[in-house]
Amino acid sequence: MIEALLKCCEGEGSGETSRRVQRAAAQCLSELGAIDPGRLLIAPQPVQALNSNSKIVATSLLVDHLARTVRGANDSDMLDAAAYAVQRVLIHVGCRPEAVDEDDALGLDLDQLPPGHSKDGVEFWESLPDEARVVLAPCLTSMYSSLSKVNITKHRPLYNSSSAVNTFNKWILHWCRTLAYEATGPCAPLFIAACGVFRHDIRIALFLLPYMVLDAIVESDDRRTAVELEIVAVLHDAAGGDVNEDGVNALAGASVSHGRTELAAQTIFTLLDQLKGWSDANKSKDPESVRIVRETLQGLSFTLEARAAQRCGASARALMYFEDYLRSNKMTLNQATSVKNQDIPDTDVSFLATIYQGLAEPDALASIPRLRATPQPEDQLLQHEEAGEWEEALVHYESALQRGEEVMNNTGVSVAEWGRLRCLQGLGHLRAVQREVQSMIRSRPDAPPTLAEAGAAAAWRLGQWDDLDSLLSKIDTDTSNHVNCGLKRSHRQTAVAPSALTPSGVPLTVGVGANLNVEIPQLSADAAVGRVLLALQKNDGDAFQSACSSARDAVITPLRAASMEGSYLRAHAALVQLHLIQEAETAWNAVRLVNEAKSAAAVTKTRIPMDTADIPLVSAKELKSWDNRLDRTPPNMAAREPILALRRTVYKLLGAKSAASKTWLEQARVARSAGHYGAAQLALLESRSETGMSLPLALEQAKLLWAEGRPHRAVLEVEEALRDQDAILAHPEHAAKALLKLARWSAVTGQKQKTEILKFYESVLRDYKSWEKSHFHVARYMDEWMKDATKREMGGESGANLPVSVRRKGIGGDDEEAIDYLHETVREYGLSIKFGHRHIYESLPRMLTLWFDIGDRFYASEDVQVVGRSGAKLKKIFTEVMAAINSFSDQLPLYKWLTALPQLTSRLSHNEKDVRKLVQTLVIRLLINFPDQVLWALVPMARSRDVDRAASAKQIIASARNGKADTTGMRADRELIQQFAQVADQLVKLCNYMPKPMAKTGRPPKSFSLLQTFPALASLMPTRVMIPTQKSLTATLPPAGTNPTDHKPFPARTATLFELRDAVTVLASLQRPKKLTVIGDDSEHYGFLCKPKDDLRKDLRMMEFTTMLNRLLARDAGSRKRRLYLRTFSVIPLTEDCGIIEWVPHTIGFRQIIQQLYTEAGLYNPKTSTNDIKQLYENYKGRNPASWMKEIVSRHPPVFHRWFLERWKEPAAWFAARTAFSHTAAVWSMVGHVVGLGDRHGENILFDSTTGDAVHVDFSCLFDKGLELELPERVPFRLTQNLVDGLGVGGYEGVFMRVCEITLTVLRSHREALMSVLETFVHDPLVEWTKSSSRDRSRHDSTTRGKEALEKIQSRLEGVVVGVGAAPSMPLSPQGQARRLVEEAVSLSNLGSMYIWWMAWH
Repeated sequence: MIEALLKCCEGEGSGETSRRVQRAAAQCLSELGAIDPGRLLIAPQPVQALNSNSKIVATSLLVDHLARTVRGANDSDMLDAAAYAVQRVLIHVGCRPEAVDEDDALGLDLDQLPPGHSKDGVEFWESLPDEARVVLAPCLTSMYSSLSKVNITKHRPLYNSSSAVNTFNKWILHWCRTLAYEATGPCAPLFIAACGVFRHDIRIALFLLPYMVLDAIVESDDRRTAVELEIVAVLHDAAGGDVNEDGVNALAGASVSHGRTELAAQTIFTLLDQLKGWSDANKSKDPESVRIVRETLQGLSFTLEARAAQRCGASARALMYFEDYLRSNKMTLNQATSVKNQDIPDTDVSFLATIYQGLAEPDALASIPRLRATPQPEDQLLQHEEAGEWEEALVHYESALQRGEEVMNNTGVSVAEWGRLRCLQGLGHLRAVQREVQSMIRSRPDAPPTLAEAGAAAAWRLGQWDDLDSLLSKIDTDTSNHVNCGLKRSHRQTAVAPSALTPSGVPLTVGVGANLNVEIPQLSADAAVGRVLLALQKNDGDAFQSACSSARDAVITPLRAASMEGSYLRAHAALVQLHLIQEAETAWNAVRLVNEAKSAAAVTKTRIPMDTADIPLVSAKELKSWDNRLDRTPPNMAAREPILALRRTVYKLLGAKSAASKTWLEQARVARSAGHYGAAQLALLESRSETGMSLPLALEQAKLLWAEGRPHRAVLEVEEALRDQDAILAHPEHAAKALLKLARWSAVTGQKQKTEILKFYESVLRDYKSWEKSHFHVARYMDEWMKDATKREMGGESGANLPVSVRRKGIGGDDEEAIDYLHETVREYGLSIKFGHRHIYESLPRMLTLWFDIGDRFYASEDVQVVGRSGAKLKKIFTEVMAAINSFSDQLPLYKWLTALPQLTSRLSHNEKDVRKLVQTLVIRLLINFPDQVLWALVPMARSRDVDRAASAKQIIASARNGKADTTGMRADRELIQQFAQVADQLVKLCNYMPKPMAKTGRPPKSFSLLQTFPALASLMPTRVMIPTQKSLTATLPPAGTNPTDHKPFPARTATLFELRDAVTVLASLQRPKKLTVIGDDSEHYGFLCKPKDDLRKDLRMMEFTTMLNRLLARDAGSRKRRLYLRTFSVIPLTEDCGIIEWVPHTIGFRQIIQQLYTEAGLYNPKTSTNDIKQLYENYKGRNPASWMKEIVSRHPPVFHRWFLERWKEPAAWFAARTAFSHTAAVWSMVGHVVGLGDRHGENILFDSTTGDAVHVDFSCLFDKGLELELPERVPFRLTQNLVDGLGVGGYEGVFMRVCEITLTVLRSHREALMSVLETFVHDPLVEWTKSSSRDRSRHDSTTRGKEALEKIQSRLEGVVVGVGAAPSMPLSPQGQARRLVEEAVSLSNLGSMYIWWMAWH
């Protein structure tokens, strides 16, 4: 819906109907609000492909455009123009003659053409859709004629040539008509035919524009030059250049239209995309024409294109163009190659930083200092501003002002002065902003209108209505004078910054008024909102409606430009303003109702009823949707600050002080989360000044102190707040939250003893027994204490052996041991699961681990017959834990146990009989209730080489099939279980099948017939067996904040095996895996890789690990903001040495991509390159590995960036794909290092050709197996020169490095939950470990191998560098660990030591 509404904003012409549609679309968008782009999956629009065939162009023109115009014509002129155009097109394609007799026109059916048509015309007409033919049929016999005169302007460029083309519509109409009448190619008649309808439907002109430009470029040198002049004129104007090559003012005598500039520039950008797409698609069909087009495109200045795009708000496009410029001049940073590139000039680095700011990409800004030959202070300044570190930024600007910075560009305001105002606003010092603005205006009569706009932004936030009125009057006067003088104003000029109070990215150059095509004074977003609120405060209905309409009209131009580019992100700033306008209109109704209620109350001498926030009840209904609307916006200051400021102003008008105070509190939360601590502190002070101190405010103050790195002060703040009994009674829930914070923070800081901390927890549990969070943190605290006590006990410091001073501090009593707290810890974990699911992926795995461990310990004690006090205590604790788990097995909904299914199935053969029996009972219940998913999990268990595990799994299946109903009343689906067993048996045979070599070639066939080779499998179809895709196997939890007992974790309907495609593809790798295509009962096709001779349990656990990590990444604020995740797919081990893997669609191997790019560049020949590289490698054997790498990379320069440019031609899509690659590559790199993932050659790393995601496959080389190879792998993960090349001109600095740091932080913060997934390897060991232990049982067994592997992972999760040549070190910080690993990965010495066909130069 949002896409359609944005499309409506493009309009179809300059008529009143088009404007009404645009306004209606803007109204609808304002009702929806500024929805967070991260919540929407809006794909960027693909670039329109150009076709050289005139018949295809005619079809699209008729069906997609002219038929729509005929249907939607709103006056006779528009209908006649459209009908005439259709008539001329039909004549051109041979569907009718020039003239048709009236007699011949009578009685024609829809499928009949009039006499005089051609054979091609019949074919063309029959190819049109029926609905189009119904609309177009009357034009087969119409006799329209044109009386318009052809008037071609010879002067070029047309843009800015006269006042006759001073709007976008006039300019594009004039240019398209000129191109049409000058055209000489095969499509020329189509262009001329449509000329008359251009003014009625501008979309037809835009559709034909690239075809007409292509005709001009290819057919004539003079017309090509004219096109180049037109393009350069638009770009030059958009880039802010007022002077042409001859030094003449290009704007002289013309009124400047800023809305026109943005739309004209976007039209040119789209045109360039289309021409580039055409040249790429036709390079083999029409090489000469392609050469001409490419010369034209290459003749344009990349920097001019980039600066024009950036100034128009198209930052992704600006980055694409500017990187082209940097790469063409060999000014990039690639840390994985030895090739020395040129330094980037400081001015270019500064512009690149501006682009990153426009993209709101603070991670990329971190790379800026490393791109300079000498770091500049402005780099740090940019990072301060982007991070919200306004105090630090203010110091820079103050220093510049003290040095006497010169005023730039005669604007009367220096860069430092603008920066100072921006910093004051960022800190929330609105009164200071207003004072400084007023002082500057008084002292500088020629100050630009934007200065008054900054003051207006502060004035309406402060409720200074007289000052606001004065400032708005000055803006109107100054803007009118500036427009009349022909001056341009734009916040994208070097010396003029936008008001920091303006929603980020909203152009200040947008026209406001009733007529979208007429030049009128410009107004910034903040000033427009200020005018709306001023009218609201004055209770002036007419002025209010006019201001709202003008403010809404103002954003149609940026919405139109964003829609033309297909970028919702670019449109979002304008949507924030629409959001504000809609809420102002809601506020008008609320204020009106309150005023009416006050009048009535004055008559009756009563008081108006208020709600708990002091909002009059009569207005509460109007404002009830505001909370939900705010929740849907991005949780950042740019979006939420103006919304909260507007609401605060409205609440003050309503007299709702408490509600106004809450907006300050919410603003403090947003600022704190964004790291804007200074702004957060000021918001808290403002909130306090409204209503005084309260417990919610004190708690937020404590959180801010903690975030600022002042933990002891934060603890004291909470303690002080909890002494106020009145505050506790007023906010009991916040009191519980504060007490919980106090307990957690005291434990971290060591400010309280264990007994005190436990009392805090007990108080919270006493008052809030059903609060998941409290039970979870109590369990975590006791769990941490148990771990610490266990370590001390292992060192001989348990119980009475502890020093008296230690025991007095409450760390341990005379008889206390770690095991004494086990039962309570398990119980608290269980209660947290019972009362919620936010922490279930940490609580449930840990609870099960503690249960299984005490079971193992009890079993071992019985085996060695431990007696006495220790044995009795162990038995008592074990009995209590068993009772707790038994209780929770009945109390917890089954869908919650599903989240730990892998952990449960790995312990089916637990040594302790009671534990084993309960595990089996739980799995049986899960199998009865969720047979589709659980059966696939039990497949490898039932076929395990471990006799006990296989027997246990078979017993579970048999018990479910033959047993009674479950406690829920459900019985096992016997038919399904039977069908499943048959399908699984056949799939095992298919996996292990080795096709016989063909007689002629001696090679295995590329495919075989399933029906002929496996008739038994084919005969089983259709079945009720679920197709095991990742989506159908993954359990979902209820929405956050809910805890139902009857939640359905899987879709009600999942696809089942209906049919198998007969052709089974045999892949060329060593083990001959097969690709099987399954057709579901939903008619969809699903691909699976049937893999023999491989223990897929590693792949399965890896997918479980990444699934768990995805959930943890989604909970972390930093990763959630960046939408970090890993692509997962289903892995189904059928036995311990074969299984099936879900085929990942739309992916292509990294090696295939690079080889294709090298082939196109003439750097790779499939017949000779392999031998050449091998020979070069042999020549360098025995030398320094870095020497070999330097030589090979000098012959194979990085090219991966070209894949993104060729695959995603639309800039927003290109940037999104490259960002997705950078994010997923970084996350995979860190995950791969932690789990010891090796063998990352180019065929095991895939890339999604629709999203850019990196997808890793084949996890057979897990747990540092790469270190055991004949040539040990020396890099922690793959980060070769081409991967670095794909990250951008800054290499791994910036985005990649920051995501590595965030990923390591999340991994290390949740190591317990992640280790619980990998612990299954200890209890369900790999085949290779089992084989190893059978050869040397005296030294190792499979369990020991598993524990050793997990110890390495544990070390990495603690920050210790583990790997080849890793020197012993203390644990590093996540930042230090990430940089150390990345530097090892790009080391030429390490890369040169890799196996040659790992292809380190790729």
